[in-house]
Amino acid sequence: MRTLALVALAVLLPRASARSQQDSPAATNGVALPPRVIEAARLADSRVEIDGHLDEPAWSAAQEATDFLQFQPNPGAPASQRTVARVLYDDGGIYVAARLFDSDPSALIARLARRDEQVFSDWFYVLLDSYHDRRTGFAFGVNPRGVKVDLQYSEDVRPDAGWDAVWDVATAVDAEGWTAEFRIPLSQLRFSAGAATWGVNFRRHIARLDEISDWSPVPRGGTAFVSAAGELTGLSDLKPRQRLEVQPYVLTGVRQVPGDIADPFYRPTELTGTLGADLKYGVTSDLTLSLTLNPDFGQVEADPSVVNLSGFETFFPERRPFFLEGAEIFRPTFPQFPAMFHTRRIGRPPQGSSPNDAAYAEMPEATTILGAGKLTGKTAAGWSIGVFDAVTAAEHLRYVDPLGLRGSAPVEPLTNYGVLRVARDYSRGQTILGALATTTHRALPATGELDFLPEAAYVVGADGLRRFGGGRYEIAGSLFGSRVLGSAAAIDRIQRNAVHRLQRPDATHLDYDPTRTVLDGYNANLNFQKRTGHLRLYSEVRARSPGFEANDLGYLGRADQISSNARLWYDQFRPGRWFRSWQLNVSSWGNWSFGGERQWTGVAMWGNAQLKNFWTVMGGTDHSFARLDVDALRGGPALAASPRWWRWFRVSSDPRKAATVNAGAWQDDEVGTDGGSLGADAQVEMRPSNRLSVSLGPSVSRDLTPDQFVTNRTAGGETHYVRARLNQTTASLTLRAGFTFTPTLSLQLYGQPFVSAGDYSEFGRIVDPEAATLAQRLARYHASELTFDESSGSYRVDGNADGVADFTFGNPAFTFREFRSNAVLRWEYRPGSTLFVVWSQGRQLADGSGRFRLGRDVADLFGAEGTKLFTVKLSYWIGR
Repeated sequence: MRTLALVALAVLLPRASARSQQDSPAATNGVALPPRVIEAARLADSRVEIDGHLDEPAWSAAQEATDFLQFQPNPGAPASQRTVARVLYDDGGIYVAARLFDSDPSALIARLARRDEQVFSDWFYVLLDSYHDRRTGFAFGVNPRGVKVDLQYSEDVRPDAGWDAVWDVATAVDAEGWTAEFRIPLSQLRFSAGAATWGVNFRRHIARLDEISDWSPVPRGGTAFVSAAGELTGLSDLKPRQRLEVQPYVLTGVRQVPGDIADPFYRPTELTGTLGADLKYGVTSDLTLSLTLNPDFGQVEADPSVVNLSGFETFFPERRPFFLEGAEIFRPTFPQFPAMFHTRRIGRPPQGSSPNDAAYAEMPEATTILGAGKLTGKTAAGWSIGVFDAVTAAEHLRYVDPLGLRGSAPVEPLTNYGVLRVARDYSRGQTILGALATTTHRALPATGELDFLPEAAYVVGADGLRRFGGGRYEIAGSLFGSRVLGSAAAIDRIQRNAVHRLQRPDATHLDYDPTRTVLDGYNANLNFQKRTGHLRLYSEVRARSPGFEANDLGYLGRADQISSNARLWYDQFRPGRWFRSWQLNVSSWGNWSFGGERQWTGVAMWGNAQLKNFWTVMGGTDHSFARLDVDALRGGPALAASPRWWRWFRVSSDPRKAATVNAGAWQDDEVGTDGGSLGADAQVEMRPSNRLSVSLGPSVSRDLTPDQFVTNRTAGGETHYVRARLNQTTASLTLRAGFTFTPTLSLQLYGQPFVSAGDYSEFGRIVDPEAATLAQRLARYHASELTFDESSGSYRVDGNADGVADFTFGNPAFTFREFRSNAVLRWEYRPGSTLFVVWSQGRQLADGSGRFRLGRDVADLFGAEGTKLFTVKLSYWIGR
């Protein structure tokens, strides 16, 4: 498949390259447009009032930016509605005015929403590339109702939605359309003193037409954004303002939890309260220091419910504001997995456990973050710098033994986390070279209870990219090395975990040593892509050695991999007879261990199209070939796995309507067995008014696994790899509702009931791991060999039928039910200052029945006791 893709590339690439300039929206009739330039006018003695009415004389005298060109649906064509933007500035800020003419102002779609929620609506955006490096920028957006959005861009196209600045904007709707008036303080921007030219762009979205237009044309495909900006000239005597911002906060709340009244640590009602502060200080005009003291690192919305039977860690994205803001600067020059810096490691739940003789124990829910700080910015010479440091406290568990004696045990040591990121732009952003280092140091107690944790962990590496051919092509790569140090027990635990499995008995290429105290490894990536035009290509090769380990401060799913993948796709973004746009993709992938075991190989084809009525349809299929699953036996030998087919389809309705639906279904079949899955999900959103939105997201799936992992047991000098037939059904319903009183006052509701049940049957053991068929690989236990003990709730295996159990194992069947919900009232009562009132609850039930009875399960769930939390947080922004 990859050979065919490369042949197609060789034939089509020259033709596509010749068309790329013509296809670009920066060209008209095949002729490239000159760069767009607008001159900013300095405000002298006059004053601009930010009220949305562009009636000050300074606006009339300022130069116009007009003649917007479409980004979609017809790239390069003139915008259907006229837009005029103007720019002023003074010693304190940048001012932008936009007159957005509309032939039918009554047709404007103007929804109210909370800040940074980019709802389907008309919008106007301003992009400022204040370093004029064509790589980084700040975007500010508003809709006709005054809803604000701000984003910080890095690496040209990567937005950081966690960035929040303090700025002003006002809008007005009139008979000619609508207007927007911005004031962006210089203290919120980063720029070099004396620079007379910045990058600038303006973007407009007309929702009823789903039309996006730009002043300086942006190419389709998501390959350029900041670099497509025009030039803002006429700036003089601009000096970076000394930035000093302090945001103290107070947090108080009450928590009610169910529990055992005999538990001496149980408190039915608990009052909480704390004080803290965030500080931002402009160390220089280029670098900002952010500090947080006694931070509130709670997240408003809970992680989604999930039942994980894979043996691998579930990945949850970061949601905490301090970690989200500025996160892009710490990432390599192209997105990659593993994540070398995964901030959810900081403040994680303690990794220790209670003593075996504890009758009752009180475990901290999360590790306390004593403080965190980061230094970020970009210098005039093109250096991007990010320094991060955080310290988490030592945590102890309190317990009571059966005799009533109290004690405590360490469950997490005092830990320091550090990250250093530097990168340099060359050739006007066409070349980037960077380096990244992460460190983790733990002060392990001398008593040895936490010796299963590494004492220190390091990841160090370099990355870079080079664009050529007028920016049409890109090659990028990285090389990282890791080192982990600790006791033999700590390093042995890493070697044997799901990421490495170095103890596998059949893998002669793996070097398992239970006595080692140091583990080293490396991770290397190289990719190439054609970035522009209708026909595009992406290909990548990756090598991750068996000893590579980044999970102390990163996220790594699996080591011991040599992989490659390629994707070739055609993107028709110009409207035709039947479609507004469509795309067709083909791809292939392969994944092998360092010993040559084929873990994953496959091919896929999928496509999507937007119809003329604004509905979107998409679907595809992929096929994975027969392989060796090196993880299935959890440290045992590799297990042969059958080929699989996967098919999926999705449809979404016209987003302009008051009621929309996005629904899909999928089917997965395992060749040669009856294994597979079938599922469907949907999201229905209703907008009864511009203030209110309600969405329902049902999901249901049925999974049948003929050889699901149960346990590994050793008996008679032999390891028994026990498998079973698993029939699992999962259903959930995600409910969301939002009411926006004003752009600064909103109420959000969230709830998710979740039920998953798995029934195990036809137990057996692996007898020939690499046999061609499941029947040859797995020998099912006969009734005389396997019995279930009702009193203990466990299975007994008696292979010799002599009445003496070879081994026992617990009943793996499960029925898990959970409901999570919250209500959040958010009021930004002054710029940068916010009041949060939050109510949340969680209910959970679990048993070993394995039965799925949706109606009864949900009724039982809502009848169960739950944890309730009411919290009030008030913050106050002090700054210039």
